[in-house]
Amino acid sequence: MASKPKIKIFDHTELRNELDKATELVSQVDLAKWAIRVARHVLPYLEQEFPNNEK
Repeated sequence: MASKPKIKIFDHTELRNELDKATELVSQVDLAKWAIRVARHVLPYLEQEFPNNEK
């Protein structure tokens, strides 16, 4: 069953279904570890783009 968006955005249903299928194959722990690795790469760009935003 497809997940529902948690925030009000324009949703791309086909892509959401593809992501749902892919994430069914991976544990929550592995997904969290992957998200942390991605965040480590993205965080420097966000800090540069929004230097005064502590969020």
